[in-house]
Amino acid sequence: MRKFILLSAGFILLTLMHRCAVPPGPERGKAPTVRIGIVEAKENVTFTATDAFDVSTHDGKFLLQGNSGDKCQVYIEGAIPAEVKYQLVVKTAYDEQMAQQIQSDVNSKGLPAVIKRQRHRMVRNGRLGNFPVYKVCLQRIFNNEISAKDYRQQISSLLWTSVQPFIDKLPDGIMRLRNLANGEEVESRHYLRVSGNGFNLDVRVGEGYHFENTETRSYTGLLNFVIDRFGKVTVVNSLPIEKYLSGVVASEMNPAAPIEAVKSQSVAARGYTLSRLNMQHPLDPFDLCDEVHCQVYGGTRRANENTQRAVRETSGKVLMNENNICETYYLAVCGGHTENNENVWDGKSLPYLRGIFDLPEEQVTVPEDFLFNERNVRRWIEEKPRVYCNLDLIETPSYLEYAKKYFRWEVKHTQYDMQRIIRAKSGKDVGQIIDIIPRERGISGRLIKVEIKGTAGSFVIEKELEIRKALSDNYLYSSCFVVDRVIYDGGVPSLFVIKGAGWGHGVGMCQTGAAVMAMKGSNYRDILE
Repeated sequence: MRKFILLSAGFILLTLMHRCAVPPGPERGKAPTVRIGIVEAKENVTFTATDAFDVSTHDGKFLLQGNSGDKCQVYIEGAIPAEVKYQLVVKTAYDEQMAQQIQSDVNSKGLPAVIKRQRHRMVRNGRLGNFPVYKVCLQRIFNNEISAKDYRQQISSLLWTSVQPFIDKLPDGIMRLRNLANGEEVESRHYLRVSGNGFNLDVRVGEGYHFENTETRSYTGLLNFVIDRFGKVTVVNSLPIEKYLSGVVASEMNPAAPIEAVKSQSVAARGYTLSRLNMQHPLDPFDLCDEVHCQVYGGTRRANENTQRAVRETSGKVLMNENNICETYYLAVCGGHTENNENVWDGKSLPYLRGIFDLPEEQVTVPEDFLFNERNVRRWIEEKPRVYCNLDLIETPSYLEYAKKYFRWEVKHTQYDMQRIIRAKSGKDVGQIIDIIPRERGISGRLIKVEIKGTAGSFVIEKELEIRKALSDNYLYSSCFVVDRVIYDGGVPSLFVIKGAGWGHGVGMCQTGAAVMAMKGSNYRDILE
């Protein structure tokens, strides 16, 4: 039995919304806000207002009022990037006495340690707020990541640590806004706040992936223009969490999907948001980005009646495990089997993120380790099993047609292209590519370690995303694949044929499988379970 429950958090998260409301009176009950990075590290940013708006400093000092239709450009004068340094972190504790005990244990090993008291935005005891945390770190500070990793390796027999960057000196500069409609300009050090009911921005989306393009996205609420650690302009959209979720759900799952599937997406997105605060972008002035690195937030324009209903009817609901909010990951098409979280990302294994077959448990007829075997993986990919996300088994609705090409796919690279891609993505030149050898697979058949063998040497690539990146101009759809070689004279392959299954990292809820389950009558609780 899986050790998690779906908790209707009306007595917890809805209470937290009330407790987090700072103003008294009519504002009581206002939902907590999240900060979403929508544009990152640009020399300048242009936006168009679709309603009246105000510009102010970070502390609320009024600077300018604009009108609907005004086009404005924001840029920085005299930008100075932040100074980033690195530390080795032993553990983060939520209790000062526990942190002191950890510090004492580390000191006893001859490694001087310090406690850094910080405040992190997180959910604790059912409340979202800024809570104290105590980070136990080694005293030694490093100027670059390489030297930090070298020292980490030197002491690995004594102590486990992780390398973490931190900002030692904040960025600086003057943020300027020019209203291109009338030439009016205002400025503020570090930060400008623009508030209104509607803004359009051209946003680059899907960078590095096969769907990379530029979109015009619409936003509402508060746009914060911040000097980031690179000394560039970053735009942060601050808005109530449930309104943010309406935009996420509409971006991550087609609103035409059955309502129970959209509800499952709403709960998963809410849990992901709350569980990953302070985890995804520790050096950035926002909680989550708007891309697949976190979860896609396409602004407010995409939200419709179906997504708003799904968010509203699951309001405050999250998955809980041992009094913690679950990190509810999801992906587009699992290919028939999901993956264990520790095989994809660093960190401890989580009991609710175990790889399972994408079909009812009673229909599983093979052992759990079935996809560790290379012959079985090939059969699995080529024979297309009868799982939920195999859309050839149903009359596919139009909103799911896009997913068909991801269930099973094929990519071909010539010898020249394979050399070029591997050299560009890995920085290693091993001559002509002789073979791509599976060295380790996860429970879903996804590769987590692969050897690249060439005429001038070989090397190993580890981790799911690095493997996908190293073998494609963009990213392979997934790391669950087998490789066939076409070999002519001389024993050197002239063509590599990569046959694969699924799209995405493989961890958590299969969105296509969720939609099919809902079509077959499952409710959102069944899907999440």
